[in-house]
Amino acid sequence: MRLLITILATMMVLSLGSFIFVVKSFHLTTYEAVNKIARKLNIISESERLIQYSPRFQNDFPDVAFSASSPVNILDVDNHSNIIGTLKENMKLANLEYKCDSRAINYANYCYIDGAISAEHLIDIYLSYRFTAPKEVGSYGNGLVFAYTLDVAQSLVNVPKEEKLRLDAKLRDMLSAYLFALDGDSASLFHGRSSLASVALLLASQLDSSDSQNRDYIVRAFGHFYDFFVAFEKVEIWPEGYSYWINNRALPVILGINTLRNVSGGPELLDLRAERLLERVGLWHIYNTRPDWVIQGWGDEGSRTDLRDETSKIIDLLAKFTRNNAIQIYAKTLKKYFGGSNYYYGYSWMLPLTLSKGVIPTETNKGKSSDASLEALDDILPKTEVFGEGYSNHIVIRSGWDADSTFIQIRGADRFAHHQHYDAGSVTVFKREPLLVNASRYDNLFSEERKYFSGRSISKNTIFVLSDNEDFTPNRHYSLNILDGGQRIPFSINSNLRGSQDAMDRSAVNRQLDMAQILGSDCVVEVYCNYVLDITSAYNSIRYVSNGSKAKVRRVTRQFLYLFRSDTLLVLDTIHATDNSSVKGMYWHTANRPKLQDFEVVEGSEYDGILVSTDKVISVVKGSGSLLQHIFAFDPITVKAIGGLKYRTYIPTFSSINNATGVFVERLNTNNSWFDDADWRLAIQSQEDSSTFSIATLIEIGTKNQASSSWLTVFKNESEFDLFNAETNEKLKLQRTLSNSILVELNGIRILWEAN
Repeated sequence: MRLLITILATMMVLSLGSFIFVVKSFHLTTYEAVNKIARKLNIISESERLIQYSPRFQNDFPDVAFSASSPVNILDVDNHSNIIGTLKENMKLANLEYKCDSRAINYANYCYIDGAISAEHLIDIYLSYRFTAPKEVGSYGNGLVFAYTLDVAQSLVNVPKEEKLRLDAKLRDMLSAYLFALDGDSASLFHGRSSLASVALLLASQLDSSDSQNRDYIVRAFGHFYDFFVAFEKVEIWPEGYSYWINNRALPVILGINTLRNVSGGPELLDLRAERLLERVGLWHIYNTRPDWVIQGWGDEGSRTDLRDETSKIIDLLAKFTRNNAIQIYAKTLKKYFGGSNYYYGYSWMLPLTLSKGVIPTETNKGKSSDASLEALDDILPKTEVFGEGYSNHIVIRSGWDADSTFIQIRGADRFAHHQHYDAGSVTVFKREPLLVNASRYDNLFSEERKYFSGRSISKNTIFVLSDNEDFTPNRHYSLNILDGGQRIPFSINSNLRGSQDAMDRSAVNRQLDMAQILGSDCVVEVYCNYVLDITSAYNSIRYVSNGSKAKVRRVTRQFLYLFRSDTLLVLDTIHATDNSSVKGMYWHTANRPKLQDFEVVEGSEYDGILVSTDKVISVVKGSGSLLQHIFAFDPITVKAIGGLKYRTYIPTFSSINNATGVFVERLNTNNSWFDDADWRLAIQSQEDSSTFSIATLIEIGTKNQASSSWLTVFKNESEFDLFNAETNEKLKLQRTLSNSILVELNGIRILWEAN
């Protein structure tokens, strides 16, 4: 009765319209909205729910248990004497400094090994640990360090039966708080839910699984983590961006996945699946490391994409857990590059747990090493890889593994998290310097630049279709409906994916979160790599529209062909719009102002404004790197260069093909080293009223000394371009078909098919 009265009172206070507004604005379920409103009205506390959720996964995995050996397998050895010996050796190698006159749980095991405290004292430190309960969003408690170090402690000492019962009771209390948060709807799959589920599994792994009282906790914790694991198996990357992964998610998730290898009674081949995913995650780090030792970012990159401080603690664990040769080489090279200072000092306590013989460098703390190189991977790893095919579609192409190699990252992910950006079909290119760049900056979710520029596809090297029939205000935090022609925004400030099935349903079934798919791929070693993306669903299309918009496209495809011999990237774009009058085109973001031979200033100045050009070959130089962009259009186009101190975040909006307007978004004052310079962008757009637009962009990638093009146009008519590279003897033919897609032949062989 109390529940009914409260709900009715709440509804009366807010009214039905306000209630629906809250549900839509915060992406909440009805249950979660009622609970939040009740907390706001002080009817219940922050740790309570007015409407309770049924425990999830209570009966899904009844036989799940943990084996008797060390559940997290942090160390390489099992017996008591070897554990002490290994830790002593690693403590010496790590040159670890600590005091044993406190009850700091981080160093308690080391103090016991040193003989500074007794076994009884060590156990008491864990029994008296002050637990901070997790929240559903934002703060995830302090159970991670407790579980991580308790795994070691229970291997070091024989815990008496009475103390073990007390420890299990404490673990159950802690675990209850995590399960409470996980059973609700607020925590989203690749955001808070991943952290909560990981810590829950680690806590459960320390329980005595033979005790019937612990069974329910173990089964439910396993169910929550396994549900996340299934989704992570599919995506193989972190959708939110690298810094969110490495700063907030990586440690508990990696430990959680490794724990699955010690589960009995779970799904078939779980240990092998866990090992494979650990290897894939390790390789994902390696492939996305640019030659300048920066991870190429893609989402809300708050900090530390430069690999210092945060990355090594994860790579060292992956090297230990997988014994993968490439990951071990990467771990050792990271230490060499940073001179042994690759760990943030606050993580130094982890070193004895993460070090292993395979990753200990020969020298540490010797200063940064400029000759650190991944060249050793040339004989181990292919030069291209796709991560999360069918879900993340995260493609990397490298010309090699040395410092002078070309690095290309292509994005084609479905939607999984609100810190993700709308970047389906986007590409970045690095050659000695960032050349085609991700123009995003990030400070917080609610900044004007993040909402209207950095979080959107306009800040990426993407296709745009300008239309009046769209709504780009996904929730109440957006006061401006800026029609920038980019990709649709199903959610941007909050996400609420309750689990793997929810994510798959909303992507594959109703297409709400469906953005892109790989239509085909084809690679010939050292000759070419070819990838074709269908990115129709990323836009308001005949397949799905967001926020009540109207469909503006029928089909959008983007094809990438990389030629190894000439270090050339060919991008083929085909747009089929629903409206002839829509302006269709693509953006190319560059670090510096593109060099144009012939241009007119239409707004601002030559160095801070909008320039219009007739050039079809455009040069970009950054430091010792350069590229030449050759534009092969089958219809009349306009080439614009937009940038400078003021105009770099200028956003054009659409009113008609002959009357474009724009707005300025204030840029964040964030000049951190992990953001690439991105002061200019090219806008290549159609001039004619036509429902279709196809264009080819040939990108020669090279060094500053390469002043002239290696490609010659030897024959041209209105539907065909023939190109020849005298240095490599490569012949390219680009031909527009009747359906306005583009076919390409390399040396007389058709390597691509027409997208119907």
